Amino acid sequence: MQKITEVNNSGILERLIVATGVKDEQVNSNITSSNFKIAEEPDDRELVLVHPNRLATTREVHAFMAEHDIQPEGPDYLARHAKDPELGLEFPVVALDSNKFWRGSYGDLRCVVLWSNDGVRHFDLYWIDGRWHDSFRFVGSRKLKP
Repeated sequence: MQKITEVNNSGILERLIVATGVKDEQVNSNITSSNFKIAEEPDDRELVLVHPNRLATTREVHAFMAEHDIQPEGPDYLARHAKDPELGLEFPVVALDSNKFWRGSYGDLRCVVLWSNDGVRHFDLYWIDGRWHDSFRFVGSRKLKP
């Protein structure tokens, strides 16, 4: 299991999101460093976008990722890679790290999703229950091959 080093959360997620060029008004106000633990990005991992190519539950996506040695990643990893201005424009990208879900006021669990509307990218929170549409991609990482 990969060792995760937590860092001082003070505004890091917000700075990562600002660096993507996504404006404050397009970011759900609950996506903050105080609501999500932030970890240093390990050097030995690469970004993977998982596309089940079918309707899938969160549990099914997690099982698929585990089967392919892909680690689900959280909003901090997504924001670090969202500096690519194309990410999230063609399809929504979901951060499904179960250690980085946010609990809504009714007790529901939500995850961070990068999506777009008319070419404008947004960071929002989506419920993890139900099925994900087949257009969604899920952000993960895997060890780089030597």
